[in-house]
Amino acid sequence: MKQADGAIKNAIAKWAEKDPRSAADFAATLPVETQASVFFKLSEQWCAKDGSAALGWASSLPPGPARDEAMRQFTFTWARHDTNQSTAWLARLPNDSARWAATEGFVFSIIDTDPDAALDWARSIPNESKRLDIVRRAWRQWSQKNSPSAQDWLENGGLNESERAAIQRE
Repeated sequence: MKQADGAIKNAIAKWAEKDPRSAADFAATLPVETQASVFFKLSEQWCAKDGSAALGWASSLPPGPARDEAMRQFTFTWARHDTNQSTAWLARLPNDSARWAATEGFVFSIIDTDPDAALDWARSIPNESKRLDIVRRAWRQWSQKNSPSAQDWLENGGLNESERAAIQRE
C-alpha cells in the first residue's frame, strides 16, 4: 500500500502543477487514510503558489474528514510561506472542526519559529482532549529544539492545570 500511496502522491504533485483544483477534487475522493499524505503533497505545489486559493477550495468542501484534513495540511504549508496572511485568514474562520484542524496545521508550522504564538493558538481549541493532545505534541517538538525556553513556558506560561499535567506526563 505504501508504494501505491507514493505513486498517488507523485501523480497528484504532477497534476497539481497544471491544475491544482482538479487534483484536489480528486484527492478529496481518496480513502481517508491516504488523504493526509496526498493533501500534504498537493499543498507543496498549490499553497506555495496561491495559499489563499488553496484554502478557499478546502473551506468549500462539505464538513467531514476530507475538509478537515485539507485544512490541516494546506494551513501547515501556507503558514510556512506566509505566516501573516495565514494568521489573518485563520482568525476569520468560524468556530468549527475545520478551524480547529487548520489551527493544528498552523501550530505545527510555526512551533519552531514562534512557539509562544503556536501554543497560544493551540490553547484556543475548545475540545479539551484535542487541545491537550496538540499542546502536548507542540511542546514536545519545541522542547527538543529549545529545552530551556520550553521549560520556562511550562512553568510560567499561564497554563491551566490540565494543560500542565498533559505536558508533564511526557
